[in-house]
Amino acid sequence: MRTRVATLEGGSARTGKSPGGDGRGVHARPRREAAFRVRRPPVRRVHMPGDRRRRDEGDPRSRLRLFVAGCVIMAILVLIRLWYLQILDQTSYEEASTQNKLRIAHIEAPRGRILGSDGSVLVDNTLALQVGIDLSQVPSDQQDRLVSRLARILGMTEEEIWSRIERPKDPNVVALPIAEVDKETMMFIKERQEEFPGVVPVVTAKRIYTQTDCEPGVEECHTLAPHVLGYVGETTAEDLEEHEDYHMGDSIGRAGLEASYEQDLRGEAGERRYLVNSKGRQIGRPLDETAPVQGHDIVSTVDPRVQEIAEQALEEGIDAARRRVDRGNTEKPFEATGGAVVVMDPRDGSIRAMASYPDYDPSEFVDGIPQERWAWLNDPRNQYPLTNRAIAGLYAPASTFKVVTATAGLQWGFITRDTIVNAGPYFVAGREKRKFRDWKPSGHGRTDLRKSIVQSVDVYYYMLGNEMYERRGERWFLQETARSLGLGARTGVDIPGERAGRVPDEDWKRRVNNENPTAFPDPLWYPGDSINMSIGQGDLIVTPLQMAAVYGAIANGGTVWKPRSVDRVQSQTGAPIRQVPPEQIGALPIPPEDISVLKEALFGVTTEGTARVAFDGYPMERVAIAGKTGTGEVAGKQDTAWFVSFAPVENPEYVVAVVVEQGGHGGDTAAPIARLIYERIYDLPSQGLVQGAVTD
Repeated sequence: MRTRVATLEGGSARTGKSPGGDGRGVHARPRREAAFRVRRPPVRRVHMPGDRRRRDEGDPRSRLRLFVAGCVIMAILVLIRLWYLQILDQTSYEEASTQNKLRIAHIEAPRGRILGSDGSVLVDNTLALQVGIDLSQVPSDQQDRLVSRLARILGMTEEEIWSRIERPKDPNVVALPIAEVDKETMMFIKERQEEFPGVVPVVTAKRIYTQTDCEPGVEECHTLAPHVLGYVGETTAEDLEEHEDYHMGDSIGRAGLEASYEQDLRGEAGERRYLVNSKGRQIGRPLDETAPVQGHDIVSTVDPRVQEIAEQALEEGIDAARRRVDRGNTEKPFEATGGAVVVMDPRDGSIRAMASYPDYDPSEFVDGIPQERWAWLNDPRNQYPLTNRAIAGLYAPASTFKVVTATAGLQWGFITRDTIVNAGPYFVAGREKRKFRDWKPSGHGRTDLRKSIVQSVDVYYYMLGNEMYERRGERWFLQETARSLGLGARTGVDIPGERAGRVPDEDWKRRVNNENPTAFPDPLWYPGDSINMSIGQGDLIVTPLQMAAVYGAIANGGTVWKPRSVDRVQSQTGAPIRQVPPEQIGALPIPPEDISVLKEALFGVTTEGTARVAFDGYPMERVAIAGKTGTGEVAGKQDTAWFVSFAPVENPEYVVAVVVEQGGHGGDTAAPIARLIYERIYDLPSQGLVQGAVTD
């Protein structure tokens, strides 16, 4: 009998097989089921803090409640925001929405005209057809090809076109003008629109200068009075900061009357309202438009006929000077680098003509001047054509200043009109016994006031200047008189760019020495400074306009008028807007009897004095001319030629001041130019540009 051994696993103790030998007996059980179960006592769970939260988080119902609560909160926030946008802030968003689709284009007003004293139009406007580009209609990958095609048709470089496309502009401008074209060119572009996407015609107001100083049939002409009229240019960022009512791309006066009367000329801008799509392109026709109002006209004092005469005579005189040799000095032809002419009415200061050489063409600036041309105009080698030498050229007045020295001597009692001195070949002054020589080597002998002017006697004025220095005390006699006549200060002429000149004295010398001791090493004022100043040399500098004003005072009996180039401002219909009245700025501080002596002496200059040869054969009996020559010495340069005059002597109508840089002597170069101007103004028989004499 076999005995069964019970194990916990229910198998053989040794082999782990069932008694049947195959490991599977009748009563065999799965291996994991034990024959006997051992029961352990139950373990009690102790609940720790946070267990309920972890159980709740795992509860689907809890997660659902949180989700629903979040949705409710979000819905409340959305409703509040919608209520704010649609109720409280409705107006501002309606305005923004409208602005996104509405554009307001600025329409620049045509500028007012500039008229001559005879009513003729000097500056006007015309409509110009231009090629415009709207890059919003041109895919970026086609823009270079488009610019290349336009460059070939317009005769421009691609760089020029890109520079105009990329320049700042008003954001409401749809198409930026690139270049003016004729109708045939624009038609060619329109017929091939697929090759020129975004290219559209643009009609703009263009400034034109109607008066020229060329003869009929001459192709190359110059605008009359460019330095008086000035020119316009496009506004810059700096302009917009200074003028809030301007827009980018507007025209603004840059020089001359265009600048000084900008507010009268510019007019009132208009507006055009239109709709655009999301790409900024205009939709349909404009909604409405406010038409611009053209600016006021200004009536200048410039006489176009006299202006043309002055410009031509100046150019002829400079050309003639360049054909002569500077005898006794450089022994080279005169360079005659530039010059100026002022023709003024001594009765009220009206400028009848103002010429400056070399000059420029203001129409070059209308469509934007190329950088290369701008650089050329400002290159010192080209003698600064943009500079108005009549008001900004600074020159030693030389012997034309002697009438001021004579006036000071009469005013302060140093001389009378009958005072006589012995004028030898030189004057000795100072401790060093320096000799100041007369322009005439032999001297002039007995000299009174009249002769001192007629023959331009240097020694007479050396003596007078030295005496004023010796007796100066607290008063600088010559300087005070010069300043009372407007020298050393701007005249206030209504043309921008005027310079003040300089009337030097001891304080000035000390000041410039402190500021720049290298250039001005000596701060002391010596007798020689007063002596040189008495004949218009030394550190004294003036403008041609200032000297014209001084001689105008002699011509009219004593009144120094403020020069003016505009008579009035008026509407397009001619209705008066504003008058520009004459204004007195000084007076000759001597009695009429002394002024008469000065006038008679200046007449003697042209009939028997230093300008006699220049006026030889001139019909003085028809229009008598009085004037004074001058020859300014400039270190390192050829002499400056001066002649300042007025006519007719008995009842003066014109003052003519002429200066030619590095042109030689006044009697040789400047006086013949003035003679030619008078002959043409009064339609007198003319010998052309005569050859004057080499005199002071």
